[in-house]
Amino acid sequence: MQDHRTDGEPPTARANPSPPVGKVHGLGESHALRVDLEPVQVPWLADEIETLRSAILEALGRERAVARQPGANGEEVDRRRYQLRVLAMVREQLPLSTDVVRAVVSDPWEDANELAREAARITASVTVVGPARGMLVLIRGAARNVADALGEALRGPTQKERLQPDSWDYMVHWPELGRLTAPVATRLGDLAAAAAAFTETYVTAVRQQAYSFDPEHYPGAIDELW
Repeated sequence: MQDHRTDGEPPTARANPSPPVGKVHGLGESHALRVDLEPVQVPWLADEIETLRSAILEALGRERAVARQPGANGEEVDRRRYQLRVLAMVREQLPLSTDVVRAVVSDPWEDANELAREAARITASVTVVGPARGMLVLIRGAARNVADALGEALRGPTQKERLQPDSWDYMVHWPELGRLTAPVATRLGDLAAAAAAFTETYVTAVRQQAYSFDPEHYPGAIDELW
């Protein structure tokens, strides 16, 4: 064990200033993260959970085939099963049904139906807790998805007839002029707000998990100091 006593002498090094906590709680490589989500973020995190769940289910099918081979131990099957269990545990903390989530994340140029409007009942932040690495994966995926959706939405509503990208009609065509209703404007605003909120959540989470109290110290064991 290293000798960390100073015998009353002032320390020669200072603690690394921590990044802002914001709405993500945890410093350094944490076991779990607690994240406070804005209402506009909730459906996008739920949608990312479903996207990741589908990918894991496909992987689980492949791992099960491998596990049936002679000499296989099935560890990957168990890992995939546990990932699905964790996703379910995180998902149950989000107070929106699957149908409402799908309605919210659909094309914002379509007027919101009654299902999409149900998301508006969430007016306060929603706190979600999950394994740190898993939450980082979900936050990163949701941030990318909502940013992609915003970029696609700002290209305008889908056209019935496709124009050539190098044509004059393509450059001057403004299909949104007759489509930007008040509900559509609200959905576009919510999409932009979700993109901004997830960007902040992503940056905060990554900075916190990368934090080291003393970057110059590399303990040989977790409990070395104590």
